[in-house]
Amino acid sequence: MDNPAANALLILRSLLRDEKLDDLRFSQGQLLEILSLVRNKLISEFSQNVHALQKEVCDEPFSLPLQIAVIYECKLNGAPLGYKSLKMALRHTEPCLYHLRKNIYNIAKNPHKRAEFKLIASFFMPLLQSGDDELGLDFMFNKAIALGSLCDVLLIETHTQNIAKLQAFRTEFELEKNNLRALINKSQAPTNLYTKAEF
Repeated sequence: MDNPAANALLILRSLLRDEKLDDLRFSQGQLLEILSLVRNKLISEFSQNVHALQKEVCDEPFSLPLQIAVIYECKLNGAPLGYKSLKMALRHTEPCLYHLRKNIYNIAKNPHKRAEFKLIASFFMPLLQSGDDELGLDFMFNKAIALGSLCDVLLIETHTQNIAKLQAFRTEFELEKNNLRALINKSQAPTNLYTKAEF
């Protein structure tokens, strides 16, 4: 999936009508940060950027490549492993996975010195640093990322008309998300073939 952030950034700049590159209203870094936040919301909402990983863990905290957005399957030595908040994990009597900070996790009440940990999950992507960074989403999400980012940009008060524009762009953002849902559902739905037979 080769989709650099520059693609979504270009759509966002055109929606902002920021053609004069020497007199930009919003810095590149500011827009990349907003794009990052919207992209991660979409990753979570649409269950994207799914990876399966397997590693050996011990009874100490361990790091994952990225922070988990949504867990689909989690196992410890082949047995299902629940996910709890830190507070609940420390009260819980069964082994469970919990989040410490950033991409650091631990397993509470781990009965094994060493165990095989398997995880299938959606992962958040790190903050975008440049237009060359990978978005972690397919090209079809670029317009939604740009529209969602534009809504966040319009909340930064630069003009009195922003609030009036905001509702129109929020509606467009929701419409684009509905279009994405329809595309994803159609691509994942089984196709039914109907045949006509004579007896």
